[in-house]
Amino acid sequence: MKENINNKVFYLFSGEGSDLSDSVKSLVSTVEKTAGLPRSQGYLLPRNDMGSKVAFTLAEVLITLGIIGVVAAMTLPALIQNYQKAQAVSQLKRSYAVVQNAVEFIRGEYDGIDMNAMPFVHMVNGHPKYFDMAMFADELSKHLNYLEKGYHSAYSDEVKMCLPENTDKSYKWANASKQTGWGVVRYWWKLNDGSCIGFNSRGNNQNWVEGNDKVVLFYIDINGSDKNPNQFGKDTFVFELLHSGKVIPFLDNSTDHSCALNGSSAYKGLTCANKIINDGWQIKHDYPWK
Repeated sequence: MKENINNKVFYLFSGEGSDLSDSVKSLVSTVEKTAGLPRSQGYLLPRNDMGSKVAFTLAEVLITLGIIGVVAAMTLPALIQNYQKAQAVSQLKRSYAVVQNAVEFIRGEYDGIDMNAMPFVHMVNGHPKYFDMAMFADELSKHLNYLEKGYHSAYSDEVKMCLPENTDKSYKWANASKQTGWGVVRYWWKLNDGSCIGFNSRGNNQNWVEGNDKVVLFYIDINGSDKNPNQFGKDTFVFELLHSGKVIPFLDNSTDHSCALNGSSAYKGLTCANKIINDGWQIKHDYPWK
């Protein structure tokens, strides 16, 4: 028995044996532990015909690393983009909930009445005609956990959320071109989580369009104005507040405000929040992620 065991141990380290029993492996492990040696993995290494260990050649190592590099170059960009998309959806969902909850708190303070019946809405001949943005901003401030808040007094057709009025930095459309010609943010908040929320009256100069069911436009930058890309459809999204108090993703059916990189509209990416929500809170393969 002793001779057999010694032979099998010899085969183990010479590479000549391949059918070692569990008992022999256990014996080798016990000897190594008793001697205070690291556990041997010698039987896994390649050997030449003389039984001595051989190493990988430099060429073999370089070829292996080259293959790994090619595979990584092919797969990493897609993995990174998928991670960015998942992170954007998660942040958007959180920011959307923050805005909707703040509005619900305001409605709760007024017994859940319609937005038209609140004191910051002024009626003319029985119709909501004027919206007091300053009063609404004060109400919102009570229900937002923010680090900083601001107000843009000068009119600008560029969105400058959480940015000084005189800054040259502006936002971009979904196709990465400079955003201009549509939209303005009057009041904004930089929240504790780093996101930015701003709004403007849905009408012209605070006067509502007759029959318009929208109260204000909310702009949400899920990672803040100080972090790129500041781009609609990627980290910036638009929502609307209805008279009922419900916050919905922006969707203007009267014009081609499409979540796309092409089309007749100059306003690219405004309805991308609507697409994400309709796709089950996912950014799918047909989403204009550029």
